[in-house]
Amino acid sequence: MKPLNTADIATAYFRFLGHFLLLMLSIVALVWAFLNTFTTQAHLLRDYREQYERVLVRQSQMGQKVDSIYADLRVLNTRQAGSERLLEQRVLRQQDELGQLLTHKYRTTQPHEAYRRITDCVHEMLVLKDSIHNVDGRLDEVRRDLRDCQKTRLRPK
Repeated sequence: MKPLNTADIATAYFRFLGHFLLLMLSIVALVWAFLNTFTTQAHLLRDYREQYERVLVRQSQMGQKVDSIYADLRVLNTRQAGSERLLEQRVLRQQDELGQLLTHKYRTTQPHEAYRRITDCVHEMLVLKDSIHNVDGRLDEVRRDLRDCQKTRLRPK
């Protein structure tokens, strides 16, 4: 015996089956999208962390260079240095290294304007120190000339 509504039951069954499969596919798609978003977000966070660590290391290097330059200039300005020329060359080398660190770009900007100003000030200070050395050398020459003049004037004729 066949029921009278077999066609209606089959239609309802396939409709239920279609809705069930559509619902399962949408759930699977949502879970896949969630996991894909999570993975993408994890990669982005890892990239941002690595970039932050690189910037932090670069910032630390620049801070150490500035501290070293400051300590050398402090010794240089108090005339406690044994050889001022060697100390000036060391400061100049450290300033160049700091300038090289400043040339690296992060994204689209060049950061660290304060460090750029420091390198400019160090350059000015070294130029002034060099001019002081030149004036000291000229002053020694004038003193020698003056002593020579005094010696020649004091000699009896």
